[in-house]
Amino acid sequence: INEKGFLIYTPTELINTSQSRAGFDKKVTDFYEEKDGTIWLSTTEGLYKIEHNDYHHPRLAFPEINDQLGRVQEMVFDSRGNLWIATIGNGVFYKQANQLHQVTQKEGLKSNIINCIYLDDKEKLWLGTNQGVDALTYTVEEQSFKLDELRNYSIHDGLSSKYVNDITYAYDHYWLDTYRGMTYF
Repeated sequence: INEKGFLIYTPTELINTSQSRAGFDKKVTDFYEEKDGTIWLSTTEGLYKIEHNDYHHPRLAFPEINDQLGRVQEMVFDSRGNLWIATIGNGVFYKQANQLHQVTQKEGLKSNIINCIYLDDKEKLWLGTNQGVDALTYTVEEQSFKLDELRNYSIHDGLSSKYVNDITYAYDHYWLDTYRGMTYF
């Protein structure tokens, strides 16, 4: 990942997308490759994807909702293959088939600025924000999404800082990377 665009090494060439024919000069913040080779790119200008090894022409993943997404920080796929999209300023989105669900401060998030996203093996969603951590449990059915529980964690719960950069689970603990060091619980 470069400041603008990204580099891809294929068996036959090294591609710098900011200098390619497409001139893809978006700042990439995260990426994910599916088993079929589709590459998803979180950028400061929305969500893009590359299909069929067409590295020179990343395209908007969801043109109809890109304005709603704004700056995409990270993404994660759940066990159903549906996509969670963490944004800076617009909360988190859940893309399910042709439906888009948004969770923001209106639904109880501490902040709409989502720095990181982590989905644990029980499908609990963890969001690192500039105001602590939000942990969500949810129910997904055929064409519906329901937020079951939302819990906020802050410095009052033992976080070393309210600004959380990354979350992972290892050695029977959740590990949180904050501005003031690591916290685990």
